[in-house]
Amino acid sequence: VRGLYAPIVRRWADPHFPLGAQLLVVRSETLFAEPHATLASVTRFLNLTEIDWHDVLKLSRERQVNRKAAETAATIDALDEVAVLSDEERGLLDDFYQPYNQDLSKLMNVDFPTYWRGWLTD
Repeated sequence: VRGLYAPIVRRWADPHFPLGAQLLVVRSETLFAEPHATLASVTRFLNLTEIDWHDVLKLSRERQVNRKAAETAATIDALDEVAVLSDEERGLLDDFYQPYNQDLSKLMNVDFPTYWRGWLTD
């Protein structure tokens, strides 16, 4: 089931790679909010030569702008079809994911349930 990350992390971490020592899990929210710092952290974790992520990300953004310009019309049309969740639907999702998010929080020592609960209600 999409969104149930703890079993996946545990499947890799427990028998093969100790979490934090040989397995690094990066939250996409962190990557999007702080791309330079996150990529630098990944580089250090992998024991790779430090690079200037500013230049790499600048080139990546330029490519994305060109690609996104071509997709804009289709995206605007698709926005009309985006479903909006009702409070009841948000509550059902929150209730469903809560135990799994708590498990992931304990496994990774991060407070995911609070973060996701806020995301679902924004």
